[in-house]
Amino acid sequence: MRRTLAFTCEDDFTHCTQDEDHGSRRAGPGVGAIGKPYRGRQRRMMPYNEDSLSASFESMSVETQFSDSSNEANIYAPYAMSYGQPPQNLSSSTDEEYERFRLAGKVALITGGASGIGACTAKLFVKHGAKVIVADVQDQLGRSLCQEIGPAETVFHVHCDVTCDSDVQNAVDTAISKYGKLDIMFSNAGVHGEMESRIILSDNTNFKRVFDVNVYGAFLAAKHAARVMIPAKTGCIIFTSSVASVVSEEISHAYVASKHAVVGLANNLCVELGQYGIRVNCISPFGVATPMLQKGLGIMEKRKVEELVSSAANLKGAVLEAEDIAEAALYLGSDDSKYVSGINLVVDGGYSITNPSAGMVFKSHLSSTHPSQN
Repeated sequence: MRRTLAFTCEDDFTHCTQDEDHGSRRAGPGVGAIGKPYRGRQRRMMPYNEDSLSASFESMSVETQFSDSSNEANIYAPYAMSYGQPPQNLSSSTDEEYERFRLAGKVALITGGASGIGACTAKLFVKHGAKVIVADVQDQLGRSLCQEIGPAETVFHVHCDVTCDSDVQNAVDTAISKYGKLDIMFSNAGVHGEMESRIILSDNTNFKRVFDVNVYGAFLAAKHAARVMIPAKTGCIIFTSSVASVVSEEISHAYVASKHAVVGLANNLCVELGQYGIRVNCISPFGVATPMLQKGLGIMEKRKVEELVSSAANLKGAVLEAEDIAEAALYLGSDDSKYVSGINLVVDGGYSITNPSAGMVFKSHLSSTHPSQN
């Protein structure tokens, strides 16, 4: 007999399903046939085979299943279910708690963590059980954010200019002294610099400043993270790059070159640090209406920036937000990506694989020669 059970869950999940058709993915002995939940937004699958599930639980006494002396049984007890019925203990609140602790026991440091993508990531990391150091030059904003998120035992702000070696070293040392270790370094601090795209009009000082923050800052973050992660034989380093690292357009040469350099740095670090169990990855977002982009465009209203970005986007019907990039960082920082290293995760709705230029030319030509087809 094959049945599919669906039950409502909260926390941005439309539903969770349990489908016997995927019953080949089952847990080991003593757990019946309950599989590990598939993780992911919108839909997660908890496969099981009802016949083997029923037989398994019928063969065990209640005391064996849920006795305090059985650690293994206690671990899986919340997922136990009666034959033909939804799990009694796996309510939407339990599901939310499960998702909440994807970073349980981990310590993260986020540069540029006081605003934009960094601030959203700090909130999400703490929500999922991590302790977080928010490192930023925006001290008042950083302290305010930390007070909003939680107590100092959970999240703490430290002043950090990523172009200053001693500041970055202090940020890492603060993570060690307060929380005992560093599991995740999210090198997120960055600047766009001047928007001028013409090489002969590009300012030399601006070029150096952009590289100092975006590249040298990323280098220092990785260097000091590796200093404490190598002895621990574990860790994760994540860089914020940009869609500009995979496409070429009429934007600042300094910004584009710096984001290409960040991806190159990440790739090289992946090769070196993999032997120590340290994963290194990049996230390359499309346009996100952060304070940096708003300032660069001279448009301070977030909604207008989102509308402008969306008009140029490939994927319609959705707006890329800082929270989406935070979710990408959550994935790369969690054990969900335990064997993912050396990738540049491009979050752009397919923008980087499109080139509408030829299509626009042909469409314009057809419109002028065959107006009746419009």
